[in-house]
Amino acid sequence: MSIAGRDTLFNSMISPYREQIYAEMNEVIGRVGSDMFKAQPEGELGNWVCDVLLEESEELFGTPADFAVYNYGGLRIDMIAAGPLTQGKLFELLPFENYVVMCTLDAYSTARLLEKIASAGGWPVAGIEMVIDSAGQPADVRIQGVPLRRDATYSVVMNDYMANGGDGMDFMTGQPVETAGVTVRDLVIAHVRKQTAAGQVIGSSLENRIRIE
Repeated sequence: MSIAGRDTLFNSMISPYREQIYAEMNEVIGRVGSDMFKAQPEGELGNWVCDVLLEESEELFGTPADFAVYNYGGLRIDMIAAGPLTQGKLFELLPFENYVVMCTLDAYSTARLLEKIASAGGWPVAGIEMVIDSAGQPADVRIQGVPLRRDATYSVVMNDYMANGGDGMDFMTGQPVETAGVTVRDLVIAHVRKQTAAGQVIGSSLENRIRIE
């Protein structure tokens, strides 16, 4: 068989799968109310992803997390525009097979995480407010509206890449971790479908969760 003949046969074999994937990626699963941008120290897009993680944490783990955080580089597009939201757009935003996990952090590890967020210029968070001071250190930290306690333990929901020490978070290795068994992307897609079924639009806003002194 010639090369052209093999190409034709190959294309005919994969065509049904290509069409199925195309249909799935272009399925509109929700509507975005206003543009959401990825930005530091805070952006609507990161706020939204962390809000979803925090909101869904109780159903996933049986108890709500104290706060959520996501590595800035884990969000792979710069914005989601207002209007129809396709499943494919969320694959662009969250292309990695990262799983949702909940970590229990002691005071020392919590402080290390906050220092990491501050040194990076701000990462997406939910359930937390903080200032990055002139020395690049976290200050005026509040978790669920309560000042940070140096003798407390906190539960934080994130992705397993971070929990396994990725993106310079080596201090996370060995921490108590519970895995939800669902990827961040699948959780976000399910959340969007749920909101859409309830007649709600997708959206977020800037709330001074992280601000630079």
